[in-house]
Amino acid sequence: MNGRPSVYNLIQDKLSQCARKWFARLRDKQLTDAADTGAYVVVIDITEPTHPLLIGTVLIGFIDDPDKRADYLSFAQEKCVRLALHPEHVSSAQSADESAGQYAGAVRSDQAIAGRMIAIGTSGLLALADESLSAMILFECGLCSEDYLNTIEVASANQVLQQLY
Repeated sequence: MNGRPSVYNLIQDKLSQCARKWFARLRDKQLTDAADTGAYVVVIDITEPTHPLLIGTVLIGFIDDPDKRADYLSFAQEKCVRLALHPEHVSSAQSADESAGQYAGAVRSDQAIAGRMIAIGTSGLLALADESLSAMILFECGLCSEDYLNTIEVASANQVLQQLY
């Protein structure tokens, strides 16, 4: 044991595989823009909202433009941190403000897992596709129930998520 919460190891073991699987499914079902070739997915421990901890990051697909890569990584992290600061929200869509560069795309676990609250954020796709990818990774990692997916879908009026699962 490396002293890290076991939930971190679970997520890191599954993150890349789950992200690629659900990204492919979004593309297969044509639920994102055909020009979206890649995205960043981040997992952040938001147990202490003022001290979020990055657990894992994965780039799925390919993002040719280095400025976009940097922006997408930054946006994915910002979505999770903003969600941490709004414990009453299930999705960053609930506090999105595009004029301030704050977008939908992150979701939180519905309960503490091994004492940890987790947020997963994605950036690089259409906003509701970002959120859907994050939600499906959360679900596949066992960090939320199917009922909670419905809660996310309703909270952010996410028709993409409904078509994905």
